Amino acid sequence: MLNAAQAALARRLQAREANITLRVNPPGVEKMSEVLLRFADPILDRSAPLEEIRATLLFAMTIWNYALLPAEARSESKGLLREVISDPWVSSVVQRLLERKAQLFADNQRMFYDLEVYQKGDELKVNVVSALPGSPTAGGAKKSGSS
Repeated sequence: MLNAAQAALARRLQAREANITLRVNPPGVEKMSEVLLRFADPILDRSAPLEEIRATLLFAMTIWNYALLPAEARSESKGLLREVISDPWVSSVVQRLLERKAQLFADNQRMFYDLEVYQKGDELKVNVVSALPGSPTAGGAKKSGSS
């Protein structure tokens, strides 16, 4: 059963992708919300305002998905990426995240689709929608809490 935040996320995705099948926390599959939080950890300030946390996680999701592109597509979009990220500090953050993806999450080929971040009491809650590799099915993951 979906909680309210997961249901809102599912409705938003199904409005964009009418033919997608959603599976919440597929058995035997790591929760991508937890993966995202670990991946973004070096750049994530959990004490920041919720919108800043959301923006940081969206940025991390974008870099993660970029890392999943085939080499040719990455090469083609590098010029655009360089134009968008002209700041040397941001460029170094992108490079660090790409290296982090390759070193710590190389086997995880799931792509992120959407994100919901909210506060429940003192806990940060994160729900994401991601795709299982080679499948038109999106597997949503729920984060029960974080420190």
